[in-house]
Amino acid sequence: MLIKKNLLIWLVLLLQLFQMGCKNIKKPDENGNGPATRKTADRIPNNTILHLGHSANLIKIGGRVLVFDYPYGSEANSEWVYYLDPNQLKNEKVYVFVSHGHGDHFNSKIFSWKDQIPHIKFILSSDFRRHPEDAILISPGQVIKVDDFQVRAYPSTDAGVAYSVYLDGKHIYFAGDNGFWNWEGKRPEEEYINKDLATVDKQVPMDIAFQVCDPLAASVGDGGADIFAVTFQPKLLVPIHLRGQYEFLKNIELKLKKRGFKNRFWTITGRGDSIAF
Repeated sequence: MLIKKNLLIWLVLLLQLFQMGCKNIKKPDENGNGPATRKTADRIPNNTILHLGHSANLIKIGGRVLVFDYPYGSEANSEWVYYLDPNQLKNEKVYVFVSHGHGDHFNSKIFSWKDQIPHIKFILSSDFRRHPEDAILISPGQVIKVDDFQVRAYPSTDAGVAYSVYLDGKHIYFAGDNGFWNWEGKRPEEEYINKDLATVDKQVPMDIAFQVCDPLAASVGDGGADIFAVTFQPKLLVPIHLRGQYEFLKNIELKLKKRGFKNRFWTITGRGDSIAF
């Protein structure tokens, strides 16, 4: 009887712990954000973005996978970056974009992914000196065709290029380091809009825009996320250059609302978050 009584007590305790755990599971918010949406690369459905960390993101669209700015140190699955296993993408058509060669945007190990992924192409800014022979290099101002979609490159306010990708009826913009770098707090917004963003395609409405939103620049313009948002009004704005700091995105969301941005802003909560578009 004592054994049965103890077993019953343990079962009751386990049931209570399970119920407590269920209550503490965070559900996605109204935009589909949050830990409950986390997926691995091989389980991403079409029309979904997987946040890998810092500026790195994976998009699955039109039966293709686009990977942007996968950085150095990713193998360690650090606080900044979610490790991407190329074996999970071996059956996909993969296109890897690199905006420039800074370590927080580029990892040379991406070139070894060819061993696991038969259909993979690399699109790099033209300032790269070491790269596979079949890599596609693009300079600011160029428009190229990659298989059956188009890529346009823009000059950056820091290094390399920013990209527009036109695929499956969508216009996807990726800033790289093309941000509003205003470290001294003296640069007018109008200069960034009229000079640095003047070449960015305004003729084709943006469906998804990945724009700099740097926590280190929180007191001097945040890297330009709000400026970009109200200038281009993308349907979905995705912050990049996050340095593993996600809490400050709540302030950015409030700031965007105050400036009249009414479209979707992804308040990412951590590496491995995903969102549908």
